[in-house]
Amino acid sequence: MSAPATIAARYALARYTSPAEQLALTADGFADAHPELSARPRPLRRRVRVVFLAVLAVVGVCLVLWPATVAATVVGAFVLLHCATTLHRLELIRRAVADDPTIEVTDEDARAVPDAALPHYTVLVPAYREPEVIARVVAGMTALEYPADRLEVLLLLEADDGETLAAARAALGGERRGPIAIVEVPPGEPRTKPKACNIGLLRSHGQLVTIFDAEDRPEPLQLRRAVVAFTRLGPRVACLQARLTYHNAEQNLLTRWFTVEYDTWFRWLLPGLMATGAPIPLGGTSNHIRREALVAVGGWDPWNVTEDADLGLRLARCGYEVAMLGSTTEEEANSDAINWVKQRSRWYKGYLQSFAVHVRRPVALTREIGLRGVLGLVLFVAATPVLAMVNPVFWGLTALWILARPPAVAAVFPRSCTTRGSRCGWSAGSPRSSPASPTRARPASPTSPPPRSSRPCTGSSCRSPRSRPGCSSSPRPPTGRRPPTASTSRPRSPSRRWPRDRPRDPPAPARSPAAGGTDPPAPPASGCRRRLVPRRPGPLRRRRRRTGRGPRRGHGGRARAAVRGLVGVVVERPRAHRHRVRLDPAAGAADGPVHAAARAVAGTGVAGLPRGAALRRRERRRRRHHLGAPGRRPGPPVPWGSWPARWRRRSCSGRS
Repeated sequence: MSAPATIAARYALARYTSPAEQLALTADGFADAHPELSARPRPLRRRVRVVFLAVLAVVGVCLVLWPATVAATVVGAFVLLHCATTLHRLELIRRAVADDPTIEVTDEDARAVPDAALPHYTVLVPAYREPEVIARVVAGMTALEYPADRLEVLLLLEADDGETLAAARAALGGERRGPIAIVEVPPGEPRTKPKACNIGLLRSHGQLVTIFDAEDRPEPLQLRRAVVAFTRLGPRVACLQARLTYHNAEQNLLTRWFTVEYDTWFRWLLPGLMATGAPIPLGGTSNHIRREALVAVGGWDPWNVTEDADLGLRLARCGYEVAMLGSTTEEEANSDAINWVKQRSRWYKGYLQSFAVHVRRPVALTREIGLRGVLGLVLFVAATPVLAMVNPVFWGLTALWILARPPAVAAVFPRSCTTRGSRCGWSAGSPRSSPASPTRARPASPTSPPPRSSRPCTGSSCRSPRSRPGCSSSPRPPTGRRPPTASTSRPRSPSRRWPRDRPRDPPAPARSPAAGGTDPPAPPASGCRRRLVPRRPGPLRRRRRRTGRGPRRGHGGRARAAVRGLVGVVVERPRAHRHRVRLDPAAGAADGPVHAAARAVAGTGVAGLPRGAALRRRERRRRRHHLGAPGRRPGPPVPWGSWPARWRRRSCSGRS
């Protein structure tokens, strides 16, 4: 007789073969029948090696030539992946909360099915080097509310694990007691849980198959609920995944975190995947499967670390559906950090392994599960371990940026990110922009045209009511503001979104009239310069200016303004960071109690702090007086450190 072509036919004939042939079938049968779907190591093909080496060479050359660009690109890709994964999971939670697709079966419905109508059920319990929990396993399986003549519980124990075998025989009083029996797994590679489950599948007779771990505490009615749910859903649903939680959640902080994660995973994320129709990676226990569907997809892959997630993906590719069952199984969470890291590393390795196996043929994968399924596979299966590995790197970069702000960290992030981060005020007195990415003006070449700010104006085109100082058509004398010169003229910033990032003119030394100094001379009438005027406030700012007039005078208004100014300096950073200025302690307290209090704070070494609403209102009045207005005599020059942070240019030809 010729060898069967499919793995299902080989499983059907495995009952009549020798133990050695059965061991070979459970270990390598699936990999031999479907090598493209198995995680068994195999040599890379020549074309794959060539492509891998070519990509590696290109990445190496880019790292040598453009290290900052490559680093920024990699960081941007991880940031986009993190944002997409977060949005995807929020959508899954929204779907699960809006319309939970979990199959709920009441106790009355579960017990209403007569015992004679219940199908034969097989429970597989693999255990390895766990002699201390065998007695609890036997007690938990005995507590299941299912007829003993239709229940089959197989304890899958390794043949060379003498301690666990002895504990099992002592708990059962022999090799078998009622529906519970011991199955010895012959030693051989790979020594994994899925290989033991395949051995149990060959030795079992149940129409429905489920898996429980040694430390599990399943709900007594879970098997009956699964039978009722399979009857309601029809043959297209091949698997039911029950909820998992932990019975030792209050043991320590790690077990509490683990419980919160499991509740989120099995109560919201997996039901959300079910609602969207994406493949569901099964949990390692309490998944109830139809035997014919399990044999049709080849059983479990012995070479995959997370055989449960791989089985869920293969069921989806073969056209079967997976549903969530409203029944809970309690597990024991890892309370030790070392064991937790080992377990989590194994899970992440298995997720990456499953993803790499199923994307070997992306065209066939897309045809079988659709674009939505591929998107869910990338954002749920692949992104989970990848983001868990890169999260510590980003946490370290964030801590390093907060503490030291090295230029190397700012070089790998977009300039807008570092600029916004510095605006948010991570520390008192933070600089206005990133030190690693200052705004630089392009040097002027001898042949380049003069900047727009230094082009001459004939005077006839100055139609603005507020003309520039020095212009031939200016109706008023120049103000005390020092006009920009050709050497200090600034080009327009390429970004209009953050005008505060535009470079400033260097401050000029203040010269008082008593020392013989005068105001800076006005430019000649033959050519005027653009004058910087305060940016006109938006509708919200104008509304605030009309409605908020500040404290009344004569009723403690100055004292309240001083207190509010100090509160704004210390507390109102998020609201006032756009209007931050550098206070000058040497300017004195002649401007009022609010300015004196703020300058006193600045004199203690905390320079550059934002100010409160009352202080900003008084500063606006002060600027209007100093900068001058049509028909008003200009005031004295304003110290450079007190100039407002936002400016805009006004063209000689009119309003800009």
